[in-house]
Amino acid sequence: MQETEPKRGSWLRLTQTLSVKLNVLLLGAMVVIFALLGYVNVRLHRQHLEQNTLASAERISDVIKQGTTDYMLRNDREGLYRSINTMASEPGIEKIRIFDQEGRITYTTSSSEQSKVVDKSAEACYACHAQSQPLARLKRPDRFRIYRNGGGHRVLGVITPIENQPACSNASCHAHPADQQILGVLDTNLSLAKADVQLAESSQRMIVYTACALLLIAVLTCVNVLGLRWGALLQNVSTLTKFTAMAAFVTLGFAIGKGNWSNFHAHGVPLSTGLGPAQLISAMGVGLIAVFWAYDGWVYITWVSGEVKDPRRNVPLAMVLGVLAVGAIYLAMNLTYMYVKFIAR
Repeated sequence: MQETEPKRGSWLRLTQTLSVKLNVLLLGAMVVIFALLGYVNVRLHRQHLEQNTLASAERISDVIKQGTTDYMLRNDREGLYRSINTMASEPGIEKIRIFDQEGRITYTTSSSEQSKVVDKSAEACYACHAQSQPLARLKRPDRFRIYRNGGGHRVLGVITPIENQPACSNASCHAHPADQQILGVLDTNLSLAKADVQLAESSQRMIVYTACALLLIAVLTCVNVLGLRWGALLQNVSTLTKFTAMAAFVTLGFAIGKGNWSNFHAHGVPLSTGLGPAQLISAMGVGLIAVFWAYDGWVYITWVSGEVKDPRRNVPLAMVLGVLAVGAIYLAMNLTYMYVKFIAR
């Protein structure tokens, strides 16, 4: 008990420090923000997939309509029925139906529905027959409906009106009055089972990515709260990992990259900028202007110096060594690129 009491007291004092409270508040705010962003991201992703699914379903319905128009003009009922059944056998298509103006199912891939008259207040008819006078044209969102089939899977129904054409009203076999705008409706029903699976998988991945980001932020916050020693250890390990990866990239690039030293020459002439020393220094200065405006690492020097032993000696030394190390890494990486692949310009 005597050993646990000091530990409990030190942990209690740690949780009451200002830095811990600020980090906990920051972590809580990040959790809320990430959760909201993740939710909005999932919703937008879901809407995007649904819009693509609706557009694909509309194209499929238009293709079916165009593919059956010729059979309708020739009043080839047997050919029309075979064409509809062939299209309905494609994966993802639940059923295809054609209604006449009275709501009777004249063609269907489901034999049990043949010649049945549907209720005009049903979901497939309501968009057109909600008013006393049926609509001749539907807005794009009103052409779609989503329902569940007997197996519980979602099904997308697409309503495509069959307009009266001169070829229909002038046909001698089954002429329709010229003033009749709509001859019937093509009802295409597409299964959303595969789309729902893909949507669930993509939503699950986005939720996992958001949770991993929150967990990583929480771990880094806890490391920062524990003290300078743990924070310095984590930073040193991560920095060493990056340096090791880049060193391995450069080493393996020259060792097994299958490059050519002639890449450093263009047609036998050494690569050159075509600028003199003064012009080259001036060009480099102009190129660094944007870097100096965007990079604010110099501001952090004053903060870091408060936690560095002997800052008068170590801060300038770290700056010089850091700049030289970054310059050497940048040069080595670019030399590796040039060795492996010739840069024409």
